[in-house]
Amino acid sequence: MYTESIRMRMKQKKENCTNENTLLDINVSDVFVVKNAKNRAFIEQFNYSSVNFTQRDLGTILGFFAVRDNTSSSENIVNYLASEVKKQYFSPIQKPIGDKFESTLHHVNRVLEEIANVGNVEWIGHVDGAVCVIDDTSIHISVAGNAHVLLLRDNILQNISEGLASDDAAQYPLKTFIDIASGELCTNDKIIITSQELLDLIPFEELQKNAVRFGQENFIQFIQTVLTNECEIASATIIDISQKEGIQPHKITSPTEVPSNIFGADAFDEPKDDEDIIPQIDDEIDIEEILNENPEEYTDETTGHIYIQGGDEIIKDETTMSSLKEKCSDFFDTCKDTTKKHKKTFSKKITQYTSKKDSSIFDQAPEDIGEKMTTIETVETPDTYNSDEFDDVEEVVTDRQDLTSRSATKKIRVTVYTAYKGAKNITKNTSVRCIETLKRIKNKNRTSPSQVSQNSTPINTSTTQKKPSFLPSIHHVTQLWHGMTKQTKWTTLGILAAIVIIPLTFAFIPRSSEEDADKWPEIPEESEQYQQEPLPPEPAVPVTQNTISDPTSLLSDPTTVATTLMNDKHIGVTKNTVILFDGTKKEDHSLSQDAGDITLVTPMDDLDLLFILTTKDQLYTFSPTDKKFVQQKNTPTFDHTKIKSLSTYMTYLYAMDTAMITRYTRAENGFESGNDWLKEKADFTDATTMAIDEDIYTAKNGTITKFRKGEKVSFSQNSDIKNAFIIYTTEDTKFMWILDKENNKLFKTKKSTGEKLDEYTHEKFANTQTLSVDEKNNTATISTPEEILSFELSS
Repeated sequence: MYTESIRMRMKQKKENCTNENTLLDINVSDVFVVKNAKNRAFIEQFNYSSVNFTQRDLGTILGFFAVRDNTSSSENIVNYLASEVKKQYFSPIQKPIGDKFESTLHHVNRVLEEIANVGNVEWIGHVDGAVCVIDDTSIHISVAGNAHVLLLRDNILQNISEGLASDDAAQYPLKTFIDIASGELCTNDKIIITSQELLDLIPFEELQKNAVRFGQENFIQFIQTVLTNECEIASATIIDISQKEGIQPHKITSPTEVPSNIFGADAFDEPKDDEDIIPQIDDEIDIEEILNENPEEYTDETTGHIYIQGGDEIIKDETTMSSLKEKCSDFFDTCKDTTKKHKKTFSKKITQYTSKKDSSIFDQAPEDIGEKMTTIETVETPDTYNSDEFDDVEEVVTDRQDLTSRSATKKIRVTVYTAYKGAKNITKNTSVRCIETLKRIKNKNRTSPSQVSQNSTPINTSTTQKKPSFLPSIHHVTQLWHGMTKQTKWTTLGILAAIVIIPLTFAFIPRSSEEDADKWPEIPEESEQYQQEPLPPEPAVPVTQNTISDPTSLLSDPTTVATTLMNDKHIGVTKNTVILFDGTKKEDHSLSQDAGDITLVTPMDDLDLLFILTTKDQLYTFSPTDKKFVQQKNTPTFDHTKIKSLSTYMTYLYAMDTAMITRYTRAENGFESGNDWLKEKADFTDATTMAIDEDIYTAKNGTITKFRKGEKVSFSQNSDIKNAFIIYTTEDTKFMWILDKENNKLFKTKKSTGEKLDEYTHEKFANTQTLSVDEKNNTATISTPEEILSFELSS
């Protein structure tokens, strides 16, 4: 499966190639361009390495997939292919790296064929892709469509993927990847894995010149700039091969001087001069040159854009202070504008509120409140300091030079503490002043503001204490202010502004829009609020009970096994036949008698395949598209006598036996060995069914059990459901359907809460073996040992 000429092309000129004494360093750089988010589903770039130590010899598998058909049916195909590449290449099956790579490509072809089998064919002939495997010594490549893999060796650029892509892929998806090229790596090799866009923009000769002329980082930036500026979607991966630093071929060298007697004292003498063994660092590194470095340009490694840096004349502190000033100015302007916009609303709300609360405030104020507050203020005035609290503050404020030498942490602590104490003093004095004024109003001893500010008579005439001032000591504030640095002053102002303005702003901003401000209802009195009647409770949603009409018979056969629904197609199964129902039409397809009798079936919607287990413990698939049965030979052993139920989720197969639920991962023509899905053993001896919709539900002895991520979780089963026998739900259904055979009832319930929504009754439910529900068409289909019946469900 490889082209010999291309294989030899990579082996030519091996002077610098790997050998047993050389270790290579492989550096991979990705350039991925998607300008429009809508195109993201049509291109995928991947780079996978195994985290398993036992698979480190498999190296790295990388490349890209792109679909040039932009219809909705082609979305996410590339993402699915990338995930399948990783899963298949790093599967536990032990194979040489070449066989692994070939098996992975064949698996990708099979996936594409299965996608086409379900009727999704718009993408055929429009797939570009490159898949490469690279390890410590070699590389394996394969391409499809217009993908290319280029090799730069000895300054000569070659297209080593030429001739690998097949022209038959436009008609046969199985021939998408057909040829492989392999070769050894050499030091200084450069490998470019790219889509067609790069070669359309840059001629081959020009690309070779740039690859030789540019260094490693500059060439990557060059490629990224070209693709980003000119392409809607594009992919390029550049792999640079170099010799690992510090690794040199092993050489046996003889010492320059050997003692005449290796056991004599001369062999153990210390060096005469320690300076001889100390490297002369000053001679090798130019400190001044490093310190004076000031690059004028900076290149962003991600985008490839070049940024011009400013000169040294901009001072960092001044820039910071300027930014702070600008933010503070914007904040104050915003508050000012908000106040203007809602001035009318504020006035109305404040007037309504204060008119009702004034009297209650006056009545609640005790007679001696002013005296008590005055006494407190006398004991601890703003000019009085606690020596234990302010030792650090006074020391810092009195010595500005010492302040600048302290750490940034202490500066912030001192600034915040100073601002906090100042705000606290202002708040305390403001409260005292307000209470004093309220008391004077109550006693009808109102004075002018000038008299209040100049009056030195205390509130309590029996004492001669100093009347508290409305503002803190001007001398103290001035002393603190002049002791601060410029940066500390601006920080303090910002903190004070935040403490005062932000609460006021949020307290008065109306919750409705500006246009509806004049339509606000009047604030009701407290008596009116308590007189409002409570809202009546919402009426409960009635649960319907329906006795449905007689069903329609789809099949009458004494060997009926099951009925199921796959991608909106009704399927019936007998002991040796699969029947496709299309309205009133039936289409029978018989399984070979050598396969045995059918015992269990389950659909896999993602692959549009029906999986069938027979009495000979063989697993088959049936495709409604090509009408063929295919035996799954690459599968573990299934014992049909122990398996009680089969089900699928995405591309996983789940089997429930008497003690465990086992999950099997899809592989080529079968499944890999299964893993125990449950975290602990369980008893499913009497279990009757299993259903999956991310979570797994089982029915045993009439009770439903729910499992999530291998662990049992709580499930609320409706009290009316006494004997749950069959559960039907999938990831695509909105509801959970539960059949009670003993009471001849079918229940429609919510998945999340288990709440019963509908209930249907019919005597035919007593003999049900399997159940499927088509929610789109409101039909339920059951299978009994003698027939398959379809019921019309009322909505």
